[in-house]
Amino acid sequence: MLYEEVPGRPSLLLRILLPQPVRAEGDKTRMGSAVRCVYRGGDLVKRITEVVRPSSLQFEVIGQSLGIEDCIRTRGGSYQILSCRDATDVVLITNYDAYLHPRRVWRPLEVLLVRQLHAHILRGMYAAVMPRNQAIRPESLARPCNCLGVPTCTVSQSFSRR
Repeated sequence: MLYEEVPGRPSLLLRILLPQPVRAEGDKTRMGSAVRCVYRGGDLVKRITEVVRPSSLQFEVIGQSLGIEDCIRTRGGSYQILSCRDATDVVLITNYDAYLHPRRVWRPLEVLLVRQLHAHILRGMYAAVMPRNQAIRPESLARPCNCLGVPTCTVSQSFSRR
């Protein structure tokens, strides 16, 4: 489930700082296909670079026209689903170039924004998979199985290219 496909309203911070997603058009199940992600006032085009069913999806952004290109440009991302005992880890990665300076001021806001973006996507995925199962609640997902042996929410530093 791409960000542009998640039903429901994003957090206030996402609504204020990012363009609002409308829909995604295209086939994200085939490697090489292009997915046009429509936003209010622009679009983003993602090319699917890897599909390994049912565990992995990677994409690169080949076009961005959102009106925020002087601040941030999305390069790509990936979704990885890992089975782990009786649970599942979902790893989301978003790659971007950030151009706002000074970096020490903007980086914490970017980290918060990416975490909220990923949380919104994960909530949407959870709702799609477990819409009626009341035995499992989101708060029970607070302790991940951590199959990779890495922290559950990491944000790496962005590369500034200005």
